[in-house]
Amino acid sequence: MNTAADPASDIEHIARHFLRRVQQAFEQPVRRNGALKYDGKSMPGVIDEVLTANLIPARIVTELSAPEGHFIGRYGDALMLMIKLQPAVDQLERGLLTSHITEGERVPPSVRAMAFDTALNNDVEDIRATIADSGGGPGIVRAERLRWLVRTDRFYVAPLRKRSFDESFRDRVSVGRAVDKDVVLRHPNVSKLHAWFELDEHGGVYIADAESSNGTWLNHQRLPPRELTQLNAGQHLRFGSVEAIVCSAAALWHAVHR
Repeated sequence: MNTAADPASDIEHIARHFLRRVQQAFEQPVRRNGALKYDGKSMPGVIDEVLTANLIPARIVTELSAPEGHFIGRYGDALMLMIKLQPAVDQLERGLLTSHITEGERVPPSVRAMAFDTALNNDVEDIRATIADSGGGPGIVRAERLRWLVRTDRFYVAPLRKRSFDESFRDRVSVGRAVDKDVVLRHPNVSKLHAWFELDEHGGVYIADAESSNGTWLNHQRLPPRELTQLNAGQHLRFGSVEAIVCSAAALWHAVHR
């Protein structure tokens, strides 16, 4: 469970820091060379602070300051759901911060692997090669594109895990407006139970719409209700009018480091 004393204070601190730096450095990454502090220890690293100022919650930003292997070791088992925040709908951000799951529980597999290749790659060097070789395609977001998106908008980052106190549907990560969902989207266009994610035994991730009023969209195509569709890192999602991107832990780490 995240024990941060005051998420609102964390946001204000990040915002003040961002405003101090952005006037001189908005067009170029701000680099912090030398010592980074993580868990009380100094370690080398270079991180783009303009980009991390556009990410919440604060715990994820702190984790991104760690070496790549540490971040992937902590979050490499789950895709990261990057939810685009909307300035005109502040309840969306408040709801996410109230219910965020930077820790959470890993989701047990519930889907039998299909006849296509799905694999969870936990080797850091292989993940790097995958990112470098990904030529993209319709709906695929490469690390450079992800970096541009984070520079342009603010995002809430949530690993696709269960909230530890939610005992219902242990094999699903639920998304919806209701406060008891794993990913809480407090937005009028989002249904109480809008969609859910499931995993197969190889780490493949699937999404299904829960007969929502305004639909769940994958790469601009509306998903049929209650049918699982395989999801790949880098694809675009929309829950009603709330936009999101799914990415690997490795892609996110590379996006904020130069």
